[in-house]
Amino acid sequence: MKVSRRSGQVRVRLETSEVELLSQVLLEFEQTSAVLAPGDLVYERLHPAAYQDPDAAAEFRDLTGDDADRARAARVGQCRAELTGTTLRLDDESLERWLMTLNDLRLALGTRLGVTAEEDPNDPAVQGDGGRLLYHWLTWFQDALVLTVLR
Repeated sequence: MKVSRRSGQVRVRLETSEVELLSQVLLEFEQTSAVLAPGDLVYERLHPAAYQDPDAAAEFRDLTGDDADRARAARVGQCRAELTGTTLRLDDESLERWLMTLNDLRLALGTRLGVTAEEDPNDPAVQGDGGRLLYHWLTWFQDALVLTVLR
C-alpha cells in the first residue's frame, strides 16, 4: 500500500490482495455488526457508555443506537463500493468515512482478539496470528491516512 496526497485528494494504491482482503473484512463486519446486541463485547465497544450511571447509559443507547448503527452500516457500504480497483481517490468526505470505518474495524477486531495497547506487532506470537496481523495492518492503514493528511 502506498498513500499520497495530490490536488486536494488522498490517493491510496493497494495491491490486489489488499483490495480483496479489505473487501472481505468490510463484508464480514457489515454482516456481523448487523446482529450485535447489548452485552456483546464488540457491541459495547462500538456503543460506548455516554454516562457512568448504567440506567442513563442504557437509555442513551436505546435512543441513539439505531441511528449510529445505520450510519455505520452506510459508511461501510460506501467504503465497499469504493473498492472497485487498486487506487482509492479520497476527498475530505470519503477520507473521513474511511478513517471512521477503519477505526470501527479495528475496535471490533481488537475487542474480539483481546488486543492491548502494549502489544508489540513485531512480537513473534503476533506475527504468527493472522487476526492480530490484520489488526495491526488496519492500524497501519489508518495511521498512514492520518499522517498523509497532517503533512
